[in-house]
Amino acid sequence: MLKVYVGDAREQLKKIESNSIQTIITSPPYLNLRHYSNSPLEIGREETIEEYINNLLTVFKECYRVLKDTGSFFLNIGDHYYSGTKVNGWQRPKQLMLVPQRVAIRLQEDGWVLRNQIAWIKESAAVQPAADRLSPSWEPIFYFAKTETTDFDPYQVGEPLKANTIQRALYDLNRDESTVKDKTRANIRKRSAEKALSQEHPKSFPRDFWKIPVGMTRGDLEHTAIFPIEIPRRCILLSSKVGDTILDPFCGTATTLEAARELNRNAIGIELNEKYLADIKKRLNLNEQLVNEVEIIK
Repeated sequence: MLKVYVGDAREQLKKIESNSIQTIITSPPYLNLRHYSNSPLEIGREETIEEYINNLLTVFKECYRVLKDTGSFFLNIGDHYYSGTKVNGWQRPKQLMLVPQRVAIRLQEDGWVLRNQIAWIKESAAVQPAADRLSPSWEPIFYFAKTETTDFDPYQVGEPLKANTIQRALYDLNRDESTVKDKTRANIRKRSAEKALSQEHPKSFPRDFWKIPVGMTRGDLEHTAIFPIEIPRRCILLSSKVGDTILDPFCGTATTLEAARELNRNAIGIELNEKYLADIKKRLNLNEQLVNEVEIIK
């Protein structure tokens, strides 16, 4: 079952039961990059980075409440350069603001456990020429947890092992330990081989960078910042099982909900702008046969 709450995430999250969500995946509006409405409630329109971070933290405190103790929280935020013309403390012209990292540190201070900073390598991203810097081509996806123990299976997104890699794993698994000098390293390789070869289709252990093309703007959708579905797909596979509930408190065109439905999970989305309901219905192909799968709550 899919649900879409229409309204401010800070209020709509209060309607969700505590400890009921397995995985949260979201990409909130970036600071002063796009304006999606004229609503004073819209996050991303703040005049200062401090206001922006504080508003996000209000949302994420509710996310902490609704997330299960063994759940996972994946957060993608983009950065930007200082747009002012005067020096304001550490903020000065041409300064990269490190917005994502500042949010992540504040979340750590609020009790979240940061487990990974995944680098989303934005294949096919447009080049942004500048005389005195390189063109940005990646964004962080922070993987947070509430506790040190999570439901997490990295092999769900590993690449299929090649034949020669399987042979190497078999060698590590059956190697005579009496001939090994570095027994600690050998034991690590053995455990890794055991895990990889225990799967029906052996996969590699994934690294913390994902090469994923940027989301393409669709001519039939009004929303102009489309999240690539491969990101929520991987996050869902890593951290949940069939039947679990996924949450996106800034769901936009419901990309996360679409991925959840494809992977047989339940999902809840929250969207401030009612005008994007038409996009959500198109994205989820809500014809007469599927309309009962989605509950829209205003």
